[in-house]
Amino acid sequence: MNRTNMWLAGMLGVQVVVFGTFFAFCGSTSSEKTERVLLLQNLTRDEIFKITLENTEGQSLELNRKEEKWLLPSKHDYPADTQKVNRLLSKLFGLESSYIVSTGADHHRKLEVDENNYRRKVTVESKGDKRVLFLGGTNTDNFASMRVLDDPKVLAVDGIKEWDLGTQMSDWAENPYFDVETNRVSGFELDRGAGNQVFVRQQLDTWMHDGKPVDGGKVDSWIGEVAKIHLTDILGRAEGSDVILEKMKKKKHRLKVTLRIEAQPIKSADSEKNALSDDDAGGPNEQNVKAGSSEEQKAPTEKKTITIAAGPDDDQEIIVIVEGRPFVVKVDRWRMRGILEADPKKLAQKIP
Repeated sequence: MNRTNMWLAGMLGVQVVVFGTFFAFCGSTSSEKTERVLLLQNLTRDEIFKITLENTEGQSLELNRKEEKWLLPSKHDYPADTQKVNRLLSKLFGLESSYIVSTGADHHRKLEVDENNYRRKVTVESKGDKRVLFLGGTNTDNFASMRVLDDPKVLAVDGIKEWDLGTQMSDWAENPYFDVETNRVSGFELDRGAGNQVFVRQQLDTWMHDGKPVDGGKVDSWIGEVAKIHLTDILGRAEGSDVILEKMKKKKHRLKVTLRIEAQPIKSADSEKNALSDDDAGGPNEQNVKAGSSEEQKAPTEKKTITIAAGPDDDQEIIVIVEGRPFVVKVDRWRMRGILEADPKKLAQKIP
């Protein structure tokens, strides 16, 4: 076979693949290649101020832009994950197609791009324009059908799927709600309303309670539950939430955890020994002098109080407020079961 025949065979193979793509979408429906079309052409990304995502099950989610931040208006303007929204915008503004799958309105429902039958409906609003897109099913070649409202043409697009267009709060909310490195926590207090239980970290791997060493692994697990808090819902704003605060008071378990947070990670015993041995071997040097001066100018310890309220064991709702955060949130019980059931009396360290 000469080069010309090989080239012709290759082109025939490409045509077969393209035809198979269209056939997978809509069987014998006619299809055609057209000039490249940008689905959000004439819209300016920086002028987008609202995105609405919907499915046919009645679920919808709205994202509103305020300056450089994206918010969830249905959840008391809780912040959305900006990186996720920016990725979504990149996908939407990158949508293009050179293939028309169908031009007949009678195929819209079959392709799931009908106004009453779709996988996702996306409404993008800018200062002077609005675009509504219907995303349909995906075929075996990973192309999805998509249509712009009031345009009968159905286009084959790549690079976006229905799971990129989630309609749940959890798909877009900034999470975790609170996050601090556990190795920066130098101590904490547990307050159940009958006196504080104080825990102090002497070194990274050593915890003390009432002047005695305790099970550091268990204490670390408690700290992990409150140092990174993943929300499942936003219940309201902390300021003026009298109804929510009253609800918290009626919960069976009420707990306040006050963390002492250092500006820098706490060193382990081994790292401190290594640092001392390095100093002894090399004597004072410029780096050690700088380290010493930075310690003298050590940032003050920050205190952060986390208020937790939970019902009986069969109540899976935990209400949480973190000092300085403007929202009251709901957390799954399993994420905080350890700190809720914390009993310092069972922490005595077994010393051989």
